[in-house]
This record gives sequence, structure tokens and C-alpha cells, in this order.
Amino acid sequence: MSQTEKWGDACFYCDECGVQFRTPFYTISSQKERTEFYDGGRLPEIAVSRSESVATCCSYQCLEKQREKILAAENIRPNYPGIGPTESCGRCGGEVITEQFHRTWVEEVAECQWEPDLGNIRPIEVTTLAVLCAECSLTPIANK
Repeated sequence: MSQTEKWGDACFYCDECGVQFRTPFYTISSQKERTEFYDGGRLPEIAVSRSESVATCCSYQCLEKQREKILAAENIRPNYPGIGPTESCGRCGGEVITEQFHRTWVEEVAECQWEPDLGNIRPIEVTTLAVLCAECSLTPIANK
């Protein structure tokens, strides 16, 4: 019996190549978030009110292919913004006030523990691909 037969449905399926896998996983998400800034030297915090996984991949190579397809379908240029307080929209170039809720496109690499089902997910690396202004954030996700 192969490893994937032993897993059954207790695994991920790569959105690019279709292979079954467990860990690590590479994902692209669309999130509704805002940045909270504080006085007195306290580090800013990012509050995420909604996150939707748009693609899950088995490798960085598959992630790169999915990123290209998804961002092209959404008409978004990855500009790898900071946390604000003001950034540029990845679609129209307009102003994004990060202290207000806005859409953010994020890429993440994470490890998973499967004992026996999906347990803990530990992020390894998170990269913000782009943020969208209030007007562009209202545009529906293209692949839905």
C-alpha cells in the first residue's frame, strides 16, 4: 500500500499538479485585514477578520505557477508592500490606508502535524504580495 493510499482524504491536493501531499504546504490567500499601530514603542499588529485560501500547492514551483495565474486573473501586480500606514494598491496604484480594513493577498509556507488527522499548522514564512485600496477591494475574486 502506497503512502497516499494510507492517507486517504487526510491530505492536501495540489491545485497546480494534483498530487496528494501533507507537509509542507504552500498557499495563496485573500484576506480582509487592517494594521493596528500603537504609541510607546509597542510593535504594530495585523488584525485579520477573514481569510480565504485561494490555492494550496505541494511545492514552491507549483506555487509560482498558481501565483502567476491568480494575480493575472485578478489584475494584480505584486508590489510586496509593508504594513503601512499608507501603501500602494496592487491593482490601480491608489492609496491604501492599512489602518482601515482592506484586501491583502498573502503567500505562506507552513508545516502541518497529522496525528492522525490535521492538527497543528506552523507558519514558516509569510509574504504579502499586494494590498488593495477600498474601491479595488470591493471587486469579487475572479476564480469564484
